[in-house]
Amino acid sequence: PRAGGEKITVGLEQLVNEVNTQLEKIQQRMLKRARAWVQSVTTSAETLADFKQNLAARPGFVKVHWCGEQACENRLIDETKTTPRNMPLNEQDTPGKCIICGKETKTLIYYARTY
Repeated sequence: PRAGGEKITVGLEQLVNEVNTQLEKIQQRMLKRARAWVQSVTTSAETLADFKQNLAARPGFVKVHWCGEQACENRLIDETKTTPRNMPLNEQDTPGKCIICGKETKTLIYYARTY
């Protein structure tokens, strides 16, 4: 697919540069769409009840704080039938309380169900 949908003519000497330019545009467009989609299906929860409610209302990712304890993770997985999917590296200094035990933490994790 063309990056902008328009047809272009390129001389042989510019072909490699133009292909690289078009591929970069396509990649940027796909990345922008993917980020928008992830944002549109992601909610946050501070309590287990909120987590369950968010998941029931709309399938997708639920972003929660987690203390790092395996017991808390196991309980969350058992009670919600979700699994951890991602730890957003750019948000790991966001203070909050573990969704299960309430300990102070800066660790955020995205959880989701497998469908």
